[in-house]
Amino acid sequence: MPKISIIIPCYNQKKYIKECLDSVLAQTFDDYEVIIVNDGSTDGSLSVISEYIKKYPNFILINQSNQGVMRARNNGILSANGKYIYPLDADDVITPDCLAASYDMIEKGKYRVVASEVMTFGKQIQYFHQPKFNKFEMYGWHNCCVASALFYKEDFIKFGGYKDDFKTCGGEDMDYWLNYIDEGLPMQRIKKTLFLYRMKDDEESYWKKYDSETRLQKIQLKEKLLLKYHPKMKFWLHLWHITHSSIAKIFYRRKNNKIRLFSFINIKKKIIY
Repeated sequence: MPKISIIIPCYNQKKYIKECLDSVLAQTFDDYEVIIVNDGSTDGSLSVISEYIKKYPNFILINQSNQGVMRARNNGILSANGKYIYPLDADDVITPDCLAASYDMIEKGKYRVVASEVMTFGKQIQYFHQPKFNKFEMYGWHNCCVASALFYKEDFIKFGGYKDDFKTCGGEDMDYWLNYIDEGLPMQRIKKTLFLYRMKDDEESYWKKYDSETRLQKIQLKEKLLLKYHPKMKFWLHLWHITHSSIAKIFYRRKNNKIRLFSFINIKKKIIY
């Protein structure tokens, strides 16, 4: 049995899937399997995937009708043989030491999730900020961790995977990570960039098809669902909104992603936002 199962859902990513799979083949860690879930692609992605399936015995193909990335991930993970799971989207890539570094940390530490720093590439190259793994940041900000991180398959089964309710509004990975905060399970982020997230042109963006009102409705639905499944977040979400309000800026400043209360001495100084 492989130690790690990499799960790659693919829907119409012929343009990028080869780069993704090649980044997996470049890993210094070799005890893994790759489960590629072809989610009803119509652009020729399957022909590209098939070449890898024929050549590499640890590459496994699941063909299904188009059901969306969330169900594709669920189906892939449920079919996985590895102790650990690493989701990877078909248009993203990982660095050669990604699996080795992640596996080493999760095995030596007592962490249930090991993530890494993230850089974007493609249309825009920049550092991708992720909040800390604590209640204030994760319950308040939500965007606490990208989907690509190493975790135990047994945890995924226990938490029930990615929930169908989030299919129309996204946020299924946010919901999944919050299970660890609910139960106080340890998560760690390696202080090194191991995952690269592709930034695409506007015409390829998921959100392009939605107007601003629809986007807002989806965001509101996502927050409502997160509160439904994670009632513990209510207090922290409220606190997060208070500390990020315009009134709070009189008393607080954000520096290096930390909130610091001004001392009464410093309040007399001129504040520049």
